[in-house]
Amino acid sequence: MAVLNDFSGFEFEDLMEDVFRNLGYENVQQVAKTADGGRDILMEEIVDSRSDCCRV
Repeated sequence: MAVLNDFSGFEFEDLMEDVFRNLGYENVQQVAKTADGGRDILMEEIVDSRSDCCRV
């Protein structure tokens, strides 16, 4: 998608945070910015009362 190519790394990760939250992941948050031009996203998925932590 051409529009995504115009996003900075931080803008893209802000978008991904919203996407994961809208997909039903819980406790979605970004960790501190780093020099790699982006930041990681932490989230939690709860399935059948079991919680799994995900990091992307």
